[in-house]
Amino acid sequence: MDSTRKCKFCDNVSLAGGVVCGTCMQNRRNKQARTQASNSRNEKTTKGLCFMCGNDAVKSQRRKKVPLCEKCYLKRTATTHFGNKERWMELHSLYEQQSVCPYTGIKLKLGVDTSLDHKIPISKGGTNLIDNLQWVFDDGDIDINMVKCDLTDSQFRFLVERIADNIRNQVAE
Repeated sequence: MDSTRKCKFCDNVSLAGGVVCGTCMQNRRNKQARTQASNSRNEKTTKGLCFMCGNDAVKSQRRKKVPLCEKCYLKRTATTHFGNKERWMELHSLYEQQSVCPYTGIKLKLGVDTSLDHKIPISKGGTNLIDNLQWVFDDGDIDINMVKCDLTDSQFRFLVERIADNIRNQVAE
């Protein structure tokens, strides 16, 4: 008679004296760790804390927006644009120099109503260098970056001026 026990999950040989194999034991531990991390993130979120670091999150009105503090928002944005979260300070400096949307004149609040825009889009030869980037207004309903699409700064300004002129002419008639 065979004295080896089978794992109750996968039928592999179980660990000595146990009912599960090493692989299934590790999978269960990993799942428990993921569940604990998820619970921790959910707890932070419901308390209005940054889900990454636990500091106070900025108060965003956007739907389904993950709560982040300014620093984690900048790190996430730096990772997206530069592939390197360590460059978050460059984005912070840019915000300190330019905290008003260049198109709407609205005062911006990092992580609440901001989006990082390329003055010259990557699709038109632009770069991720800081002098080609600007913060623009995006409150979830009005997204200047999306409206601008792949227009350059000068093309977008020209288009907006034409639209404004047309509206003024229609109102004057």
